[in-house]
Amino acid sequence: MEKNDYPLKTILIIFATLIIGVCYGQIVTFPHTSSFETGVGADWINATGDDFDWSHTSGSSTPSNGTGPQTAPYGASGSNGYIFIESSSPNYPSKQAWLDGRCDFSALTAPQLTVNYHMYTSSGVNYGPGILQLDIFDGTSWIFDVWNNTTSSPDWQSATIDLTAYAGQPYVVLSWTGYTTGWQSDICLDELLIEDVGGGGLVVDTYPYDEGFDSEPTASTACCSNVLLVSPGWINDVGDDCDWKPRDVGTPSLNTGPTEDESGAGSYLYMEASSCYSKTAYLRSPKFDFTQETSPYIQFYYHMYGSAVSRMTIEWSLDNIQWFLAWSLVGDQGNSWQLGFVDLPILQGVKVFFRITGTTGVNYISDMAIDGFQGFGSGAPLPVDLISFGGDVFGSDLNPVVILDWTVASQINNDYFEIQRSTDMEQWTTIETIKGEGNMNSEMSYGVVDDDPVKGISYYRLRQTDYDGQSETFNPIAIRISSQEKIVDKVYNLMGQEVEDTYEGFVIEIYQDGTSGKRYKLNKQ
Repeated sequence: MEKNDYPLKTILIIFATLIIGVCYGQIVTFPHTSSFETGVGADWINATGDDFDWSHTSGSSTPSNGTGPQTAPYGASGSNGYIFIESSSPNYPSKQAWLDGRCDFSALTAPQLTVNYHMYTSSGVNYGPGILQLDIFDGTSWIFDVWNNTTSSPDWQSATIDLTAYAGQPYVVLSWTGYTTGWQSDICLDELLIEDVGGGGLVVDTYPYDEGFDSEPTASTACCSNVLLVSPGWINDVGDDCDWKPRDVGTPSLNTGPTEDESGAGSYLYMEASSCYSKTAYLRSPKFDFTQETSPYIQFYYHMYGSAVSRMTIEWSLDNIQWFLAWSLVGDQGNSWQLGFVDLPILQGVKVFFRITGTTGVNYISDMAIDGFQGFGSGAPLPVDLISFGGDVFGSDLNPVVILDWTVASQINNDYFEIQRSTDMEQWTTIETIKGEGNMNSEMSYGVVDDDPVKGISYYRLRQTDYDGQSETFNPIAIRISSQEKIVDKVYNLMGQEVEDTYEGFVIEIYQDGTSGKRYKLNKQ
């Protein structure tokens, strides 16, 4: 579908550019969001040469029954205001309404448009829902039907439109056309986001992915100073108070923040809390393409040290508009880098962005930092990276004990360990439970004593359980304890004097097989 009066449209665009360009603004700062909460705004204009205009409403549906948003608060993503075309007579059939926005893409490498739209007819295709179409004027000519939709839905829909073909262009017109087919063709627009996806349009589709932020130059520590990141695809997002800042040494304030990056050599991103209290900063990732992946997950290092540390969250989004919480932590977590892990099977088969949000506390002792962000497409790591598990028999043959020990290189989401024992490899009994360390990226060793072992061959195994109840059991080991009865040849007291069998107290028994054992001897009458 082309616009009516295409030659006239071109003339009007050129005229507006050269003569009356001041009548409505050009979008020059990105990311740019149009929320339409109070009206069309200064960035969009009802163009001339069409049949009727786009209108604005808030907190209600469109006037016609069986079309337009159906549930409160009516706008996209829980908002109130939006713009729409009213398709009731005389605005149907085959009538058009044009809405234009001028953009300067000269500094953008990969412009992208995300739009929320609503098109619904309750009575079928003879009455709606019409056609919503995006056309683009690149400064020289029109490109028609860059994107369109004709699908009816009672819910708001969204689309992400690649505008990379127009990167570097100083004058681009985004022109929406709402085309009516019947009286239930009310078409709505809301929450438009125009942005440069960064990193030359970076899309992460090779895994594992690892960003340590080590190429970042150290930035100003001033509260809420603007920071342009150079790590491919990563940006300090809009709509917050402050920016995340790169640093390669300790943060300036005492008793808060890391002293170096997680690896010990490089840079990290942090929030400076000095004179910057109760402020929020958004850090947005490049797009992660999980369409070919089976079990996505992320790992990262965080540092939250200080008596007034507030909150850090990680969210994901399909469209950079609606965000869903994936991970959250509040308060002082100690003066060390901690390993975070989020299993994200829900993201299998989709493309997403991640957003890390930091909020400073009520005073300066609330710096927080992020480093070593990793993305994986499959093969979620085991909650425990086990280095070794073993055991041995100690003590006398009469009073043996089994000492079991194990070492782990790291722990993720680890709630507790269990040591289990069996004599037949089928029935297992837990003899000891040891609390895990949650998330820990350093090596740790553990030990347990079984002071009442079973004679003969016993089997021991290690079992680990994480916070969501999932468990892993490691291969068992076998321990043999002699079950043969020892025949006493001689008995000595602790002075080395041979004594009679009737002697009471601590004695050393010498057995016929040449072995010996110490025990307390008590004769029962």
